[in-house]
Amino acid sequence: MNIEKLHDQLINGLAHDLMFAKRYFHLFKEIEKHWSKINLLNEVDKHWILLLKDSAVQQTVLYLSKIYDSSGERNERDTRCLRDLLKQLDASVINEAYKVICLTPKLWAEFCNKHSIGFIELGDVNATNFISNLKNYLDGQFSKNKDFKNKVLISLKSVRNKEVAHNENYVKEKNLSVDNVAQLIAISDAVLDFLNTYTSIEVSCSFGNQKYMITQQIEKIFKTVS
Repeated sequence: MNIEKLHDQLINGLAHDLMFAKRYFHLFKEIEKHWSKINLLNEVDKHWILLLKDSAVQQTVLYLSKIYDSSGERNERDTRCLRDLLKQLDASVINEAYKVICLTPKLWAEFCNKHSIGFIELGDVNATNFISNLKNYLDGQFSKNKDFKNKVLISLKSVRNKEVAHNENYVKEKNLSVDNVAQLIAISDAVLDFLNTYTSIEVSCSFGNQKYMITQQIEKIFKTVS
């Protein structure tokens, strides 16, 4: 296991991209809470909120796309995506995590409850199959079996490629819902928390989500029409 590479993927990859995905998604949700009053705002505030909402949507998609990007190994690219991060975890690290989990079953139950939204998509998760179920979830994006295709990741890639990165005129056969985005963020959050809590990779990643600041600023604008 390349510890230096793993640290880079955690700090500059997963933790960094998850931090911004959470911030922009929270911005979107705060705007949505007040959306019914958008036309009551003065022209300046209205256009500012519209700009913020568009940015929140596009940036959330972009940062989630970075996390759930395809592996860069085939093209010899050093990609900081979740897939390539997981490839740095050798059996000894995972086995060590299982031993810690077995010694603290109550903490594991609390961990599962904390990340329940993400675990819905990973199936019947337990202390021994979390990482393997996660890998299967990611592999489902490229499954040839339509019953096992990961439609959420396929939709994320489609929105990123056709709407955000390119301006294509295409039919939205599968839309990426707010619930889908919340689940993708929750899965990433669970992975980061798992590595911080149950492995000794010599780095603990945390970040400020800035929820209070975002909420206060959006509420300040809409207070003028309350």
